Amino acid sequence: VYERAAKECKRAGADHKDTLVKSRYQAGRGRYAEGKYARAAREFEALATDARDHSYADDALVLAGESWASAGQRDKERRAYERALSDHPDGDMTGEARRRLLVMAFADKRLEDALALADEGLARERDRKLIAKMHYFRGRALAGLTRADEAEAAWIAAIEAAPLDYPAFQALSRLREVGEEAFARGVAVLERAGDEAVPSLELPASEEATRAALLARLGLGAEAAEELSAAGIDGWPAAAVLAQAGLWEASQRAVGRVGASWRERPPAGTARAMWELAHPLAFSRLVREGESSRGVPAFLTFAIMQTESRFNPGATSWAGARGLLQMMPSTAKGVAKRAGVEDHSPARLYNPEYNLGLGIFHLGELVARFGGEDAAVPLAIPGYNAGAGAVDKWLTERGDWDLDLFIESIPYDETRKYTQSVLGRWYAYRWIHGPKDQDARRKIPYLPTAIPKKE
Repeated sequence: VYERAAKECKRAGADHKDTLVKSRYQAGRGRYAEGKYARAAREFEALATDARDHSYADDALVLAGESWASAGQRDKERRAYERALSDHPDGDMTGEARRRLLVMAFADKRLEDALALADEGLARERDRKLIAKMHYFRGRALAGLTRADEAEAAWIAAIEAAPLDYPAFQALSRLREVGEEAFARGVAVLERAGDEAVPSLELPASEEATRAALLARLGLGAEAAEELSAAGIDGWPAAAVLAQAGLWEASQRAVGRVGASWRERPPAGTARAMWELAHPLAFSRLVREGESSRGVPAFLTFAIMQTESRFNPGATSWAGARGLLQMMPSTAKGVAKRAGVEDHSPARLYNPEYNLGLGIFHLGELVARFGGEDAAVPLAIPGYNAGAGAVDKWLTERGDWDLDLFIESIPYDETRKYTQSVLGRWYAYRWIHGPKDQDARRKIPYLPTAIPKKE
């Protein structure tokens, strides 16, 4: 279909150039879906040549690289990504091309190339998470080149860039391996209170604010939100009053509207209240009881629930996943059978207690499957998103890779991003809500260099 459309657009002339490019792009994706990887790669590369100035050109080169990878042509894969960087240095897919080249450089033991790519990324990236990731992988390259002091400094920089995100989690794990003093320097970043002013979480003194607080305490979230909106109250004060009333989803939406710059501040001093509000212990009793009885590492369920549904019991995804832990009805049916539930029905997945009970049971299965305890979490998370069978397949293909590269090479974009997001949130929950008198080495989970062995 797309090929016919491309031919018609080409015949129609310059007025249909944009449609022609998009048709050829979709035709290439069709070739890939048919398993004709080499042909798809050539078509994507030809498109990038013919439509060099089109916004799809760098996308086409990244997909050309992906197609060559599926065809087993690593040299051509690499050249496609390098061309994306050289031909489109400001393209929206440049960061993705660089990330893939970085993984390839580490896999091939080309540490100088990896270091150069990380440095280039630091010079060009603006997103704090990507900056933190470049610092982390810069440290990995420097460590491999026996430049230990520089590696440690790079990992500290990763923590400073995004204190409670996934790259910082990895960086703290590498610092732990260096030694007690290095790990302590990393932890000190998390405990560093800044001088910047912190937004107030208090509601203003007004009749509307008083009514909103009362409505929230009554559990009337929609009505409370209307009062807050009418009074022009949003952001942190709105999030705080909604969370105090247990209206977690509405509170999360309010936090989402304040942007992400606050995440650059360590969770220390007056900034800690923002981090606690952004990471609520929603449905705490159900979660804690379930995790302790099913062998699920502490706080993992909160991280998954926040990622999946933002604590909305009535959430339904476009694919049909339901409830707090977004269980697919087909998956839930099998889990219910293994859990010995006799009166299962898809409608029950909207019940918080039932959804959490079934979801935590499934998480326990996955954690046990991949070795148990904290070490199993980096494999259990993608298993929850893509299925344990997919993780087994990737382990067969890349089970001898280091864990950080294995996670970075997850071929499904959604699952790779999901895994890193949940890991970052799990680390944040553990640091923010772990026992105050607990040693940092116990509070912060450890992501080993090597992939944990499954049982």
